[in-house]
Parts: sequence; structure tokens; C-alpha cells
Amino acid sequence: MPAAYSDDLRRKALAAVERGIPKKDVCDMFNISRSSLSLWIQRLRHTGSYSAKTGYQKGYGHKIIDLAAFKNFVQQHPDKTQAEMAELWPEDVSRRTISRMLKKIGFTRKKDLWLSRKG
Repeated sequence: MPAAYSDDLRRKALAAVERGIPKKDVCDMFNISRSSLSLWIQRLRHTGSYSAKTGYQKGYGHKIIDLAAFKNFVQQHPDKTQAEMAELWPEDVSRRTISRMLKKIGFTRKKDLWLSRKG
């Protein structure tokens, strides 16, 4: 993901617009897109700040949060496939979710056995 423009650049561009310089010239001067400048102006009007957004979620939300409970579940069902584990898990999860969580807790599949790499 590309990095956000610095607050210093945003402040200078918005100050140029406030001085009456046309938006097109400001965009050419600071090498920014017109849509970025418009979004900064809009954000400044609505929130009073032109800073980049922070604190938004990055990545996906995990459906299986309690890893200790999941590890116990796997140890209770060592002979099940990932698809069967997905059906047995209390919440609605996919086989791929089970696969990701198995990798996260350090389990790997060797032939027909689940073995822990971490001990």
C-alpha cells in the first residue's frame, strides 16, 4: 500500500489554495492529483484536520480468535480433515480459515498426522 502524503505537504498545498492559487496550479506545483487535493479540502471542512486517516483495520478480521480453544479442538479431532473441522467448529468458518489457523498455531500436516512444529 502506498504511503500517505506528509502533513507538511498537505499544509502547504492547502495554504496555496487559501491564498487563491487555482487548484490545477497547486496540483502541478506539488505534483499531487486533483482528487487528493479535493479530498484534503473536504476533510478539512468536515473534521477541521487535513491529516491522513489512521486507526483503520489493516488486513482481515479473524473468525477464530481464541487460539487456545482452537488448539484444544484440533487435539480432540486429530483425524479430521480441514473440511470436516470446518463443519465441526461451532461458528461458520471455511476450510481455508481452518488451514490458516492451523498454520498460525504451528501445526503442519505430514501424511495423515497433525504434528506440532513448536513442540
